[in-house]
Amino acid sequence: MTALFTHAGELWGTFQPLIGLVIFLMYLLIDTLYAEYTFSVTQLRPHRAAFAAATIYFLLAVGVLNYTQNPRLNGKFVRLDRYSKQ
Repeated sequence: MTALFTHAGELWGTFQPLIGLVIFLMYLLIDTLYAEYTFSVTQLRPHRAAFAAATIYFLLAVGVLNYTQNPRLNGKFVRLDRYSKQ
């Protein structure tokens, strides 16, 4: 368990507030678009709903691709192999 706290301390030491703020704002935008999508569906506006859904998928795909293409981030937050007993 102490190894987990040590790893969390290492992550906190490398935390960059600007990147955290950008990620927070992107999720705020995605949540807003999801609300717009839900509202458009209930108001029977298919074009607005389709645009909101496509934008949501695009933003999430860009985030996933950036995460998986960066070798420094692979497994940065979930390193279960470090804590497994061998």
